[in-house]
Amino acid sequence: MNLRDKLRFKKSKLLGDFFLKGGDVSAAAEYFEKTIEINPEDEKSHYSLGFCYFHLENIEYAEEEFRKVLELNLGNDNAWMKLGALYQQYSEEEGKGTWYNEIGKRINGSNEVCKNPPKIHIQEIIEKYSNFVGVSYAKFDENKNISFVD
Repeated sequence: MNLRDKLRFKKSKLLGDFFLKGGDVSAAAEYFEKTIEINPEDEKSHYSLGFCYFHLENIEYAEEEFRKVLELNLGNDNAWMKLGALYQQYSEEEGKGTWYNEIGKRINGSNEVCKNPPKIHIQEIIEKYSNFVGVSYAKFDENKNISFVD
């Protein structure tokens, strides 16, 4: 990125943050879109744009941005939590399961999702994600699959 692009990037990012903090989420989204045009690999800009889309209830685009953040950095807990909140708030029951499967894949590192997870994994899920999305506790069904209860 050349100097001119760096300056445009910083200016757009500052303006995006300014409008977001001021409550003008639509204007903020426009600036974060510009930052991504300049630097498509900027994780924070994708997260901020996803945040804007989430609050504008543009769910499809919000999901896309949070997933892009996770492509860039699988360890971004904020993106995991926002993606979870998105599924919790806007998805049908089936979509909620998708999010829990994603968490299970991340923690277990395999496609065997939440089948007899060790206690530490359940504790990590609950501590990291439950408070943010309004889940009170986890329980197991007869097949030892984990489920979360409001």
